[in-house]
Amino acid sequence: SALSVKPFATSNLTHHKDHSSNERNMPTSVADESSENLQPWSARWKERRIGFHLEEVNPIVEKYASTLLPSLDRQEGPDVTSCPVTSSGGRVFFPLCGKTKDMAYLTTLASEVVGVEGIRTALEEFIQEHPDLKISEVKQEKESDGYERFQGDKITLLKGDYFELDSTKTGGKFGLVFDRGSMVAIEPKLRESYIKILSELLGPGGSILLVVLERKGNEEAMKKGPPYSIPESTVQELFEGKEWVESVKMLEQSDQLERKPEDRERYPDLDQLLETVYVIKRKP
Repeated sequence: SALSVKPFATSNLTHHKDHSSNERNMPTSVADESSENLQPWSARWKERRIGFHLEEVNPIVEKYASTLLPSLDRQEGPDVTSCPVTSSGGRVFFPLCGKTKDMAYLTTLASEVVGVEGIRTALEEFIQEHPDLKISEVKQEKESDGYERFQGDKITLLKGDYFELDSTKTGGKFGLVFDRGSMVAIEPKLRESYIKILSELLGPGGSILLVVLERKGNEEAMKKGPPYSIPESTVQELFEGKEWVESVKMLEQSDQLERKPEDRERYPDLDQLLETVYVIKRKP
């Protein structure tokens, strides 16, 4: 169906009232930003406490993404766009995507990029910052499936609840999932549900490129979050032994506090904040 273009001016950013607890428990058609899970993130975006957002493309994506998208690797120019969107191999999924520049970068490598985000402001800012992707809101004539959709050149953004996702809502499965700042952001008790959805969205032989943080310091500081600490033992617990997982491999590790000394102000109680990159391969 034809896309309906809605201009995105900063004056149009949605402002959210506080809702009573009764209203908060009511089901809504699109993820309610005053819900228990989303309200703290809505406040962060409103107050511009978005230190997790990187102003450049993540070097991890530049280093590993093309090798994990073998169906598109070494293709150049117009051939890339001719890759069928329906095959999961060339599709990339960003859970809890925010307004990461990595999505725009990967539209040059993937057949399609899909991001899901609960905070509308984040998506509106991404759209404003990347006019070349020609993203506009899709008017849905039929009954909503709980997601607002924004579509552009080789990119689809979904505004809604990650935990309600399935491969029908994302238009199919994916060859690559890039998770940086997503699993570390959710409450630890939600991790199993989070991974179950990832496993349903990942196509056969697909990969999850996972970037996690591990806090090293006094006991109190290590328990804090977000970002929550995810040591190697937790990654193994979460993925190894799952019937769909072929392998879990650590690719690299570095101390974020050494790499970015300015982050020491944000984490005064930590001795180290280890950033570790893993690739989790799904069985073919």
